[in-house]
Amino acid sequence: MERITARADNDFSLVLYGSLWVMALVFIWITCRADPEAPVVYNVEPPAQAAPGWKGQVLEKPALKVCHLSASIE
Repeated sequence: MERITARADNDFSLVLYGSLWVMALVFIWITCRADPEAPVVYNVEPPAQAAPGWKGQVLEKPALKVCHLSASIE
C-alpha cells in the first residue's frame, strides 16, 4: 500500500520561519509592554505667587478659623 501525503518539500522551512516570526513577536511583546505598576510622570507648574521675588499680595499664615457659634445664633 502506498503512503499518500500532502506535504511539499518546503513545508519544513515554512514551519521554521513561521515559528521564528511567532517567537520574535512574543519577544517584542514581552520586552516592549508597559509596566502597569510603573509611576506616572507628570509635572505641575508652581503658581506665580511661589516664585522668588513675588511682589503681589501676601496671604496670611494658613490656619483653621472657626466662627463662634454663640455669636451667630443671637
